[in-house]
Order: sequence, then C-alpha cells, then structure tokens
Amino acid sequence: MFERAFIGFSLAFLSLLSFPSVANACITSGSFSVADIREADAIFSGRVLSYEIVTTSDTDIPTEYGLITVRVEKLLRGDAAGDVQLYWPNSTFALPEDLLITDPALFAVVDPDKESLSWLGSVFPILSSQRADLRQIFQPPCAGPFMLPFTSSISNNVSQVLAGKQVDIYAKLNPAEKLIFRTIPSTRRTENSIKQVALLGAIGVIVISGSGYLIWRQRRRRRQTPT
Repeated sequence: MFERAFIGFSLAFLSLLSFPSVANACITSGSFSVADIREADAIFSGRVLSYEIVTTSDTDIPTEYGLITVRVEKLLRGDAAGDVQLYWPNSTFALPEDLLITDPALFAVVDPDKESLSWLGSVFPILSSQRADLRQIFQPPCAGPFMLPFTSSISNNVSQVLAGKQVDIYAKLNPAEKLIFRTIPSTRRTENSIKQVALLGAIGVIVISGSGYLIWRQRRRRRQTPT
C-alpha cells in the first residue's frame, strides 16, 4: 500500500517537473489514462543516457524540443533495440532544465508519420514534428508524457493493459522492487533554420562574387595603365 502511494506521489511530482510553465499554453492539465498506452507504436524500458534541449528558429518565434537518448533493455511492443534517440516537444508545456526519471523507466513512443491518435474517446492530431527522422514520445495534449517508473511488476501489469484488460499498472507491486530516481541535466544547442542557412549561403555567394569582380577590375586597370 505504501509502495503504491509512493509511486502515485512520484508520478505527480514528475508531472509537475515536466510542466514548469503552464503559462506557455495549457491553462489546466489534461487527463492522463494509462489505457492510452495502447495507442503507442513501441513500448520498452530503458535507461536514459542523455537529455538535450535544441532551440530552433524555423519560425519568427524560436521554439525548443527535447532529444532523449535511451538504451533499450526490455521490449514490450513494436521494435526498438540498442541506443535510440527520441523526440520530445513536451506537448504544450515548457521543457524542464533537468529530467527527473527512474532508472530504468518505461517509454511509449509513436512513429513520426502518425497523424493522429485516439484517446479518452476523442481523436487528437499529433503535433507537427521538427524531427521527422525520430520517433516521438507519446504525450496527449496538456497531459504528462509516457515516461513512467518501471519494475518487473509494472511490466507484467502493462502487458495485461495491452491485452485489453482493465488493470491498475501500479497494483500488486513487489515491495522488494525499489524505484531509483536520477536527475539528468540537460545540454543545450542552437540549430539554424533552413531559411537562415540558405540566406547565409546566398550572402556568401554575393561576397565571393563581389570580391572576384573587384579583383578582376583591379587587374584590368593595371593592364591598361601605360608603363
């Protein structure tokens, strides 16, 4: 009973850390249902190796997204192996500077080409991804991400949920299974947009062409000057 209450508190705490600035978009947090995990394309446990925040300027307002690299340990659905990098826009909330997560943790992800998902009886569009080459961490709008605590008992309960059963994945946990929390500090980098790269390239071509023209004119004048 204590272990279950502790996990519930841990999930609430993780949710608060994942949502440091509600003013970014969501007025209130949306409902989180573990049964929605059935919509995921791949589900696995793993250990976080790194957490990176990327700032881009593809639009007039700079945006951020997270890249979480995970070493896959146990596969529950789909395909995933080795070290995988996951795209995480954190729905409509700001990204946390540090990622507090259990070691290992449970991840549910969706393929980058998926356009919409159905949860809570409604269909919601997937937010446009800035990394079409990466799978995205499953996260309903204004709700927490599917990065959950993981133990062997939770693994068995998740398998039952995937089979269509109504199961509390945090019920009947083994008291001997301890949750180990880690804080993963973020690293940051800025990524130039395609428009900026194209503009810089065009400026470079103009500068090089102009310099070449000035050198050609100078040489021509020297040839035309009587000695």
